Amino acid sequence: MPFSFGNKNTMSPIVIYALSFICIALGSGVDAYVAKIFGRDVAVPQSMLDQVPLIRAAEAIQAALPPLAYNGSDVSSGYAGMIFTSNSIELWWKGGRLDSAVSAVLDSIKNVKIDVREARFSLAELKKVAAPLNAYIRKQNAFHGVSIPSNGSSIVIHGDSAQVASAARGADPTAVLTSVLPDELKKLNLDVPLVVQSEPSPVVSQRYNDGFPVEGGIAICQKDLNAPNVGRCTAGFIVRNNQGVSFILTAYHCGQATFYTCNPPRRGITNDRIGPSASWVLQRDTMLIRTDVSVNGAVWDGPASGGEFLRGVAAFHTILAVGMQYCQSGEISGTVCGIRVDVVNKNICYTQSSGAVPPFCVQNMAEGIKMDGGTSICEGDSGGPMFSLDTQGRIWGLGINSGMYVSPCGNRMIFSPIQDAVSIYGISPVLG
Repeated sequence: MPFSFGNKNTMSPIVIYALSFICIALGSGVDAYVAKIFGRDVAVPQSMLDQVPLIRAAEAIQAALPPLAYNGSDVSSGYAGMIFTSNSIELWWKGGRLDSAVSAVLDSIKNVKIDVREARFSLAELKKVAAPLNAYIRKQNAFHGVSIPSNGSSIVIHGDSAQVASAARGADPTAVLTSVLPDELKKLNLDVPLVVQSEPSPVVSQRYNDGFPVEGGIAICQKDLNAPNVGRCTAGFIVRNNQGVSFILTAYHCGQATFYTCNPPRRGITNDRIGPSASWVLQRDTMLIRTDVSVNGAVWDGPASGGEFLRGVAAFHTILAVGMQYCQSGEISGTVCGIRVDVVNKNICYTQSSGAVPPFCVQNMAEGIKMDGGTSICEGDSGGPMFSLDTQGRIWGLGINSGMYVSPCGNRMIFSPIQDAVSIYGISPVLG
């Protein structure tokens, strides 16, 4: 093994629209694998298929890590993170000696280049430093997020450019921030570089389904769509707990209520009751809606305005790394592909109300960016599924849509990793 150190609008999709979606999603000149999905030929982006060997290798490395190292809870591990490049994996590690189990896995990987690089800090060290910073961020308005780069180099503090300039009063924002760091951080005596990054303040992001069974990617409403002040979001994945009860996994900020299908009033279709909110975790912006109706282990793909089709769910990812490519399926945006994971391990404070909940803070989030500079998410996509595709064109769940930095649509999106939801709720995907 080479390595070095250092419809939603309809339940009967129309073929011609499906073909139109292939052109929209992939763009001209992009090679694709064509898989048979529910009896039709559907394109899978080649760049996503190229990452399948990287994902499998990263999963093997993750499995070889000590149980608490991957999430930064093992202070004895030198693990800092993994980053996907176009054809390899960068494994960042503090110290010259890898864990024996990790070394054995690296020796066994033959088809992927693993580039082992020296990290200045481990993930556990940086998380320890970030903890008091998170408390500081919640107490003031200039900054709204703290993230840990996967190369173990520093801690990044995120703030609104206008508010940072106001807080700094012309001085260097990093110097100003350092001068008001909490005492808990100063006592740690770790020489951790702090980087200030300016970005707009985050806001939470806000398809139609004619009936049952329900699938991921449909529009869900808190009340009949004909009523005023309707709160609407997107259903994420259909999941089950270990008692066999089925739920929709979606976003907490969609509100705690009884949810219904959303159908345009002009169509004269009754909006059917799905079920109530059952469990939620504000700190991850995730929620389970109990489904008192039939469900299907699939996600709607395609544009939001017609020509949608279903993809079966194969599994949930156990790995999340910078550089992974994925798609998201929202009731406003439809399916958007060509999004790349850009940040992991980020704590964020939403400073604006979503209408359903007041401002709140979330932990261990990730961010993705549309690689061509286009829109990745819009208001109404909240709670929707994020996924990659395997060689059979089936869905591998990656996360749940949460928010963005520019309203009503944005290039950079915030999401909650699927592994956290699996661990917290004890759920697994309904397969299709």
